[in-house]
Amino acid sequence: MTFGLPAYLARIGYSSPTKPDLVTLGGMLAAHMNAIPFENIDVLLGRPIRLDLKSLQQKIVANRHGGYCFEQGALFEAALRGLGFDVHARLARVILMLAPDGAPRGQMILVVRLPEGEFVADPGLGGLSCRTPIALDGTPAHDGDESYRIESDGRRRLLVVESPGRRTDAWIAGFENDSWIDFEVANRWFSTIRIRP
Repeated sequence: MTFGLPAYLARIGYSSPTKPDLVTLGGMLAAHMNAIPFENIDVLLGRPIRLDLKSLQQKIVANRHGGYCFEQGALFEAALRGLGFDVHARLARVILMLAPDGAPRGQMILVVRLPEGEFVADPGLGGLSCRTPIALDGTPAHDGDESYRIESDGRRRLLVVESPGRRTDAWIAGFENDSWIDFEVANRWFSTIRIRP
């Protein structure tokens, strides 16, 4: 199925130029996050989460619902690809309350290659998502009172979010390439697991 780019752009209210550059990436990321809420209601209700474009377009674009990280990331990746961006989905480990090696790989992030360098676009991290692309070279990005930067030890990348008086290590990701099946498996696990008290 081809991606319905005009309907997606209308859904997020984006009417600025759509060249595959840093300005467009930033504008679209902000528009996407302002228009499409993080939402995991289907997970809580036990409804299946489908990542194919037809299902995502129906749920999020046509029916105007939100979505959680895999849905947000897959939809945004399709839009960027439709505009000619060099974009690659990666899996990260959300470590907000877990040790880096104790967290499963369950967060979809997007790495976008541009002439200025590589940037992370992550519309699906809920309240910690940044509406500005984050440079992989460690240059901080700013969104309101919060600063976002990527720290790297040469083996893994860590997203650090700082606000006045607080530092949050949000996710950690390796440098490996992920296959689409990795996202399907992670999505299935995270959307069907039932946490017991």
